[in-house]
Amino acid sequence: MEIILLLIGLVVLLMTMNVNATYKGVGDVVKWLNEESSVKVEGQIVILPYGGRHCLGVCKAPIAADGEGSMYVRGLFEMPAVAAGSWNVGEPLYWDSGNNVVTDVATTNVFAGLAGSKKYVLDTTAWVNLNQYID
Repeated sequence: MEIILLLIGLVVLLMTMNVNATYKGVGDVVKWLNEESSVKVEGQIVILPYGGRHCLGVCKAPIAADGEGSMYVRGLFEMPAVAAGSWNVGEPLYWDSGNNVVTDVATTNVFAGLAGSKKYVLDTTAWVNLNQYID
């Protein structure tokens, strides 16, 4: 009888040691708490803290002030771009939060991702593979 109780206890212990994960998606969306006093609208570009650095997020839907919502952190997005710039597919791009445009100038700007299309001078939008980089 003691051996049976010992075996049952061992089985229960082993069952509680299993750590299971629940699939939530491909990893292109994260939950984000809007701690600001303004509502974020669908498609709005937001600089997110990320591991001591920053990355870009794009609102999947409106997020209330002090509310929680979903932010895209991966994907191909068309974004406003600095008109004077030009670049090729795959070049690193940065978000200029002072002018609310994508640029190829890294200085004090937040990495946005890699160019998803060629951009010509005077184009006012650019395709960006959000937060994608090549090691």
